[in-house]
Amino acid sequence: MKIAFVGKGGSGKTTVSTLFTKYLHQTGANVLAIDVDHNMDFMFNLGREELPSYLGEAMPDMLKFCNLPDDSNWREAFNKNADQIKFNINDQDKFTRKYAHRLEDKLHIMSAGPHTERILKEGYCSHSLGTPLKIYLPFVSLGGDDYIILDEKAGSDGVGTGISKGLDLVFVVIEPTRYALKAASQITDILNEFGVPYEYVINKIFSPEDEDLVKEYLEKEPISKLKINRDLASLSECKSSDLPQVEELEKIYQYVKKIKEKKD
Repeated sequence: MKIAFVGKGGSGKTTVSTLFTKYLHQTGANVLAIDVDHNMDFMFNLGREELPSYLGEAMPDMLKFCNLPDDSNWREAFNKNADQIKFNINDQDKFTRKYAHRLEDKLHIMSAGPHTERILKEGYCSHSLGTPLKIYLPFVSLGGDDYIILDEKAGSDGVGTGISKGLDLVFVVIEPTRYALKAASQITDILNEFGVPYEYVINKIFSPEDEDLVKEYLEKEPISKLKINRDLASLSECKSSDLPQVEELEKIYQYVKKIKEKKD
């Protein structure tokens, strides 16, 4: 399963991404975590402050691996070569070996990384840091116990770039504020346009008024309702055996398992 957590900045999407990744890994699953945000909080939460290689600089390697031209015509060539492109997170291909870095057994991390020289000096958009994922995600091979978890950029930027087209499921993380609900509406409009399945995860639910506000706006019941408002730095030291809100994380896990069984 290829899953992303998206939402307004501050809603807790990186917190939930981190906790669910740790929970999932605790079950024995093989997890590739991908930090698509150049702030790199997800990567930090999982125990790394820097990596030897980042996706933001990976496009030349991606084009070479896929035998695509190193110019603006690569998309046209990609459509012709798509049936020859394949990645694997277990029997790792050359690209995955370079950019998926081991954190511990059955847990690896990829990261878009910080802003590059091209972005800072040549006028490229920061969204280009995640461009290799537009090729990687649709063509990565997963076994029965394999998962890819993305922590996306904040707001609708996280789905508007088209990376979400390569996903099986998106969780939209919402805190009980009108700003977060507005952002969620923008996000789900894009996911509906792309035909990407999504569900809601509510975070920072601390009162009946919080629940009432959320119910007023959402068109379906959320999968999980969390009460997490933690300092991100503490998550990097949070052990799998000491995760908060385990019951709610289990609800997300059981839903993912159900969808995965239907997909398989």
